[in-house]
Amino acid sequence: KSSNPLMETNENKDTQVLLLGSSKRKLASFTDGKLNIVKQGSSCAADLDKLDLGGLETLVICVRPELKPLVDKFLRIHFFDNAEAIKIFKLHGVYHQMGADRIANLIGANVLYPDKPLAVIDLGTCTTLTIVDWIKERHFYEYKGGFITVGIGASLAATKQYTSNLPSISEMEFIEFCLGWKPHSISNSPFESICHGVIKQAIALVKEAINSAQEVNPGIQIILTGGWSILLQACLGKVAPRLRPSIETNLALIGGNAYLKTLLK
Repeated sequence: KSSNPLMETNENKDTQVLLLGSSKRKLASFTDGKLNIVKQGSSCAADLDKLDLGGLETLVICVRPELKPLVDKFLRIHFFDNAEAIKIFKLHGVYHQMGADRIANLIGANVLYPDKPLAVIDLGTCTTLTIVDWIKERHFYEYKGGFITVGIGASLAATKQYTSNLPSISEMEFIEFCLGWKPHSISNSPFESICHGVIKQAIALVKEAINSAQEVNPGIQIILTGGWSILLQACLGKVAPRLRPSIETNLALIGGNAYLKTLLK
């Protein structure tokens, strides 16, 4: 028997998933179980007050619990429950206090790569690694660890916040630098030095995450997700072209929809 409860659900229903992150939100619509449209915005109270969910069955994945009352007013709302999700998708050893987005990532990975060992590297506000091994004989996933550290955006902000002479670098300036980044070029300014440092730090972290995952299971499926994943994969390809992990920027949304389907069946 597969570990994927979606095999028993009815896919023929339009649904939505709202992911409320630390600073940003994503609203995804699904038609017949397939991701259709993703809209992005801020998680601030003023923006959430203007949100229109259109009356569809909607799952809310809330990383910040204080935001729940702001969306609880909507009809046909369901909240992602860590303990229930862990039980439904047989994620043995995953602790209930883990971030809902990380658990939703694992479920999304299971949808895309059912019954395989999985490692999810989420490059968002924080950079996280979550590893589960697939125990074939007993048909469940077993949590094997991971980590949480500051993300790329926080690293950029910290160089200005905690120093007196270094420049402030916006995320857009950093992205533009990364698009033309050459791994072995010489930094000729504080701006370039910071950008080089943040890129190389992120690449080293991803390489270490991949190594850790492959130590658990050499055949493990590695997936990059999160807002910085596409940019980081491009930079990683310049220094380690053989490291080509899969990428799915909306992994938590896919996992959230899978969880919602089990509630509606």
